[in-house]
Amino acid sequence: MSTKLAESTGRIVTPTPANSVNTVLADLLEAIETYAETYLKVEIFDVNPPGNVVDANEDVTFKVRVSNSGPLHVNEVTVLLEGLNGTRVRMHEWTGTQISMSTGVFDRIPAHSANDFVASPEDHYHFVVGGAKTAVTDLVRASIKEWNVENFDHLFAAGHSDVPASGVNDVYSSSISPS
Repeated sequence: MSTKLAESTGRIVTPTPANSVNTVLADLLEAIETYAETYLKVEIFDVNPPGNVVDANEDVTFKVRVSNSGPLHVNEVTVLLEGLNGTRVRMHEWTGTQISMSTGVFDRIPAHSANDFVASPEDHYHFVVGGAKTAVTDLVRASIKEWNVENFDHLFAAGHSDVPASGVNDVYSSSISPS
């Protein structure tokens, strides 16, 4: 059953059926839970020494950066650095057989900055590979560990909410009599 609520410029608005499921909150929760995978990008860059061959037991330095192509400013980002296939990672001094660590906190990764990476708060990190490998081998993985969105203000700022909504309007019509 459909009840006519209002008519404006030829459109009829009907109520949502009583048995329909509203998924707005579930959809919002899913969007938040998958935000990092959808919009954040982590890169390992400036590997030194450069090239595609690393010597066993060589102290290699590298940097990490993050970009954000999504619609929210992301704050308090940390990146997990994991040594793979016998690789150890560190920031300054070795602490035993350290195979993983977290970066310092990236204060803010601005929204819509897919091509504007923010470098890690520390200058660089180190890794050492324990033994020789004959084939190309994954050595270090960098992944988003923690992140926070303080609020949704950016979604309501200029550029998101100042676009005219052509479907939301009213028109007054009247006959015009000669004066």
